[in-house]
Amino acid sequence: HQKILWVGTDRGLHRFNRNRERFEPFRVNDKKAIPVTSILCIFEDTEKRIWIGSEKGLFRIDHSRRTIRQMTGLEMVQSGLPLNPVRGIASDHQDRIWIISSIGISLLQRNNSRFLFYPLPWKTGNGSENTITAFAMDRDKEIWLGIRNRGLFRFDIETRTYRNYRDQDGKIDQLNQSYLFHILLDSDGVLWLSSISGLHCTHIKRR
Repeated sequence: HQKILWVGTDRGLHRFNRNRERFEPFRVNDKKAIPVTSILCIFEDTEKRIWIGSEKGLFRIDHSRRTIRQMTGLEMVQSGLPLNPVRGIASDHQDRIWIISSIGISLLQRNNSRFLFYPLPWKTGNGSENTITAFAMDRDKEIWLGIRNRGLFRFDIETRTYRNYRDQDGKIDQLNQSYLFHILLDSDGVLWLSSISGLHCTHIKRR
């Protein structure tokens, strides 16, 4: 954002001060804006707003208005988000904002600034291991997900449904009992997956 380097740490949000040549905790109007918490993701939308996902919830920084919207605890529930750490933030081909937690995906509604939550289709919480561990946004109307103990899934952002992914040679099927750390879809349509068992790749099947 405006060529500012933002860094999320386990002690909150920091940005690089060029004049002092050092990283400093982010503040607005000389007040601490983001609580000291683990920052899990940082995203800039088309309106140049900065979205922050953390262990305590979701924050949105609007520099043009010098405001911060905080969605933690009760605010998360009231806005339609699950009371769960925010692990990922992404936008689709229509510039809609999607929020990824460990138990599902949420879509920001533009008309009322509330979220629609699409939970994973299995039991989550209370020690359940059916949780999202990795994700990647595909501009072809899908969100790719790594789900613990269940493998690779894709979420169709038009039908709002989850589907298990099967490749032609069965290599991805071998990851069903694995733990996916990261997912990347490159410009050639190759899906790259890092897991506890190593690095994997496959050409995805388009619908």
